[in-house]
Formats: sequence, C-alpha cells, structure tokens
Amino acid sequence: MPRLRPAITMSPRIAIVASFLTGCSLHAALWLPHTFSDHMLFQQKQPIVVSGKANPGAEVIVNLFNEQTMQSLRSGHAKSKSDGKWNVSLSPLSASYTNYCIKVTSAGDCYWIHDVLIGELWLSGGQSNMDLPLRYILGGGTLMTSATNDALRIFYQPIIDGSWYQGVPEAPLDDIAGAEWMKANCERNVENCSGIAYSFALNLFKSLNGDGQQVPVGIINTAVGATSIDCWMSHQAAEADPEIRSKLPQHWNQGEWSESQYHEPWNQATALFNLKIAPLTSHAVRGFIWCQGESDAGLGEPGAQFYQRALAALIGDWRNQWGKRNQPFILSQLAAYDDNGHLPPEQRPSWAFLREAQYEVTKRIPNTAAIPIHDVPLTWNTGDSNYKAPIHPLDKLPVGERMALAARAIAYGEKVDFQGPVFERMEMSGDRIVVHFRNAAGLKFLTGSGLHGFAVCGADRKFMNATAQIVGDTVEVSNPRIKSPVALTYGFSSMNHCANLFNGAGLPAVPFRTDRIKSEFVDCCDGDD
Repeated sequence: MPRLRPAITMSPRIAIVASFLTGCSLHAALWLPHTFSDHMLFQQKQPIVVSGKANPGAEVIVNLFNEQTMQSLRSGHAKSKSDGKWNVSLSPLSASYTNYCIKVTSAGDCYWIHDVLIGELWLSGGQSNMDLPLRYILGGGTLMTSATNDALRIFYQPIIDGSWYQGVPEAPLDDIAGAEWMKANCERNVENCSGIAYSFALNLFKSLNGDGQQVPVGIINTAVGATSIDCWMSHQAAEADPEIRSKLPQHWNQGEWSESQYHEPWNQATALFNLKIAPLTSHAVRGFIWCQGESDAGLGEPGAQFYQRALAALIGDWRNQWGKRNQPFILSQLAAYDDNGHLPPEQRPSWAFLREAQYEVTKRIPNTAAIPIHDVPLTWNTGDSNYKAPIHPLDKLPVGERMALAARAIAYGEKVDFQGPVFERMEMSGDRIVVHFRNAAGLKFLTGSGLHGFAVCGADRKFMNATAQIVGDTVEVSNPRIKSPVALTYGFSSMNHCANLFNGAGLPAVPFRTDRIKSEFVDCCDGDD
C-alpha cells in the first residue's frame, strides 16, 4: 500500500502547540491521502466525502467548522474496515467565500485540514497540449503576475519521471504521493498549472462571480504528454473493448512492453488511470475538460473509428467512476498541425479523421461538447525542448475561454453561444453547392481576404479546393473545373489553419465532410487549385 501523509505539514513547534490545544496525539495510525490537505476545495451541493486509513475497526470522527468562528457545522463518523479504509460523508454545503477547517480524529490521533473552500470543481485531463504550463503560453506571464485570487484553487500532481519505468501501478492507487493544493494568489503558485486549465478556471470564475455571488472555483490539474487515450481509463472499461483489452500489459514492470506508438510504461492501457485518476474519484466534481488525441492520430480512418469508441468509453467510464452523475465533458478538437510537408498525401487527413471522431462522439452523448481550435495562431517554440514542436501551439487562452463558454451553457444553463457553425445539409444549385448550417447567424470570415477551407469533388471523388461565398446564413461553394459536384469538405486536413468561417459570435465552424465515401482529399491550406 502507498504511504499516505498527514493532511497538514507542521513545524515541530506548531505541531506541539496544536497537540496541546486540541488534545490530539500525532501518531501515524491515522492517515489521509494528499488530496485532503490545506487549501483544498469541495464541490458545492454534493456530499463532502472524507476518506483515509486507520487501525482496523477503529472509529473515525470527522468535524467541519467555520474556520473564523470555529462553529461546528457538520459531523460524521465511521468505523474503519478490516483493511483500515474508511470514509465519512458529510451533508452538502453551498458555495461561498467562507473558509472552513476539518478535524479528523481516531483513537487519540487527529489531523486538521485548514483553509477549505466549497465551490465548483473541475478535472482537466489529456496529454501535452493540456499539460503545457502557464509559464510557456502566450499571455501566460501577464496572468502569472496578476495572480491574486485566494478563491481559485489548483490541485497539482507530481510530474511523471523515470522512476515510473519500474513502478507503474497495476491496480488503482488510494493516493497521489507528493500532490498538493495551492491558492492561485501568487506567480509561484500558478506558473506550473496547465495553461488551458487555468484559462478555463479563470474565465469560469469571472462568469460565476458576477452580481455579488461568491463561487470559488477549483481545478484538478492532471495531464501527461505523449499518452494515448486507453491509458486513462479503468481496467473494467478497457476489458469491455477487445481492441483496448489487447493493449493491457501481460506482465507489469517486467521485460518488453507492448509495441505501442510510445513505449513509456505509463502509456499502457489503464496505467495512468491507476496512478492519477483513481485516487480522485471520491471527490465530487462538476465536470471534466479534455485535450488529447495527438498520440492516437495518424492512423487514418480505422484509427479514428477506434478513437471514437475509446473516447465514448472514457466518458462513460469517468462518469461511472464519479457516480453516474452525467457530468459535463468538454473537449477541444485537435489543433492545426503543420508537418512542414513531411507527411505523404495519403496521411494528410489523418488529424481530420480524428477531429471528426471527436465531434461525432459529442453529437450522440448528452452534456458533451467538442470545441474547434484550428484557428488559433500557430505560434510555438519555448525555452523548454519538450514544447519546441508544431504540435504545441502556444496560444492556449482561447482554448480555455471556449471551454468555459461551453461549461457555462452545459453545466450552468446560461444562454451563451459556445458552438460555431455546424454543417446541417447541402443542396445542389447548378454547378454550385449551397451549404446550410446551424448556429449560422452572422456568418463571416475573420482572417484572410476571403473565405477559405472548402473543397468539392465530382463523381471521381477527387477533391479540389473551392471558391466559397457567404450568402446570408448559407455558403455557396464551387470549382470551375467541377461542373457536377457531389460532395464537399471544410477544413478536412491535418493542417487546416486557413479554414476561416465563423459565426457572429466569433466562434469557428466545425470541420466536416458531407459523406464517408472513399475519396482523395486535398490539403485545404495548400492554396487554390
């Protein structure tokens, strides 16, 4: 079993004073995971669940106080099981800026957790674009120096390092050793937070705290670069899909690992769920934000079809792990990917297939959203060699902002636009295709000298870049070399940054193709044919 630490670290002098004042000894028979520590945040209007370990059969008492007045507001107790595990569920509280403290006692041992808030808690997950720290992103420096918010909380997990090459957990863990909560009130406390997650949390905080409301916001910051989707789901979910099941390691931490795209041990099916997700599932969350897929792209349509199943399985798995509450799941589609001409033509739409899979999942699963981000500026290169690649655009603030818009609509019922134009239907008009969209009020292009990103094909299924014009709430698309067009695409290539259709709310259109017949696609940013 992993070693669990006390929920608060004290100097010897403070520990002696605390022991004297509370009548508590400071023995090691009572343990709390790192998730229960100073500055933590609980989800409002959900049971406040505190868990840990004690001597088998010992009674554990949990009390929650107003930290300013020390008035007892909630209390509960439980007996630890034969394995020492226990959990106490306290009745919910509504969000406020009130600071609480929690006292946990058992057989004379006790721990205090100070500076606890009740508010809105979200979990961020994915790979390197979600992991990219605030200190590297465009505009991150300004946000770091202006970080003064005591009511915005971040839960940090340690960075995966070489020690996990022989220490990946085969079963779900109870604790995340070395993790801690921090207040977003100084540069040092926010610089290592995911840039996307921080932007999301900051925008959400601003929207929830208008008109004198008091709603703290917390983000559980978890993501690991170069990871595939199956490593983030539970063993039960992996077993349910034959293709994912085949990726489960036969021998953990021994010999060669399976020949996956990446060979890091933590990138095997279920590994990161066991290490970084399972210890969090007792903490109620409002929802999830997700930025991942680069490691699963590049495998064409078959790979995208697998990803579509895997993403749906992940969403269902996480919701199940957190109690089947149908929590919102908001994801970003893949950014535009500039391979500098290294990809052969047949691989150019690889990322397009995966973006399509991401959106298709959100079409059929309630309380989900896929946010297009192909339009964000393609700026990269940082002082960290891990992020000197065109796969890591550094403009992450718009990604978090758009995710927050989706959260406001899906999780909080606000009447805000969060989705750009979505393909609805097409009709033929001579040698033109007239394209109809949902969310089409105020169609416009924001960049370039005209509308770009559309392609059409004839019966030969060979697409060519097309001329496109906005006509009211529709777009008319044509190519003079194709007299009888039969299908069209928009932004359907790995490098689709030139696709520039937006609605009046300034939100980009979702890339699409009108049918699934095998075709020869074109890179929509190569220029007009």
